[in-house]
Amino acid sequence: MVRNIFLSLILCLVSVSSYAAYAADKESAYDRVMRTNILRCAYGLTGDAVEKDPVSGDMSGYTVDIVNAMAAEIGWTVEWQDEVGYGDFAEGLTSGRYDAFCGAMVASSARARVAKFTRPYMGYLTFAYVRGDENRFSSYLDIDNPNIKAGVTDGEIYQILSRKYFPKAVEVSSPNMTPPSQLFMDLEYGKVDVVVHNPGAAIPFDKMHPGKIKRVLLTPLGITAPGFAVGSHEGDLRDVLDIALVQLQNLGVIDSILDKYGYDDTQMYRLSPLFDVPNDMAGEN
Repeated sequence: MVRNIFLSLILCLVSVSSYAAYAADKESAYDRVMRTNILRCAYGLTGDAVEKDPVSGDMSGYTVDIVNAMAAEIGWTVEWQDEVGYGDFAEGLTSGRYDAFCGAMVASSARARVAKFTRPYMGYLTFAYVRGDENRFSSYLDIDNPNIKAGVTDGEIYQILSRKYFPKAVEVSSPNMTPPSQLFMDLEYGKVDVVVHNPGAAIPFDKMHPGKIKRVLLTPLGITAPGFAVGSHEGDLRDVLDIALVQLQNLGVIDSILDKYGYDDTQMYRLSPLFDVPNDMAGEN
């Protein structure tokens, strides 16, 4: 009996020592990026925020521009490595396959259990979208009933918000990595009655399908604040990205990028600089 207990203790100590040695030898994402000056990014395709040319593979979008500017501010380059779903983005961070999720990622309590998040770089207004000829809804309360089908993508923040705002509606879920354009297509063709999302996803669809979708009300349901995600033990990497985002914010770079894509405060909120410049000093060099 005593011998068995003694052997068990030895095995436990060996296992703990082996894990500690493995953890010590494993290079952190922060150390790897600092050594190579390359930030390996995963992403999700989300309309104007993150797009990928199917022929050239070139990445574009306001979030892509912000990430590239952020990396350049630090002296890094970006490798847009893997397209992943919002429901399983943390797996590659944990395994070290990529260093950060560089799509527009809204933090939530559940996601905070598996990743760390940077400060937000803007605010998304959240709206309920319906078909262009829909006339049943005069308020958001009209949507929250079991006769209404709400389209969502598994694992996305808008699935959580749809459940929050319209708990009585019947959820019609699409698989992880389904692009927002497919949700709006389902809306257009009557497979669902409502989709909770943001203008950055809805406006590109409306440009391609004019008049097929609309907001129920001009008043938003709420605001979400996207940032970027790193591994749950990568506080150093998160801190560097945060400092770069603050610099871009104070220099007006993020505002310039959003201006380039034509978004105003009726669609997205800008973050204010940390300090206000007095009006009589604004034009001075």
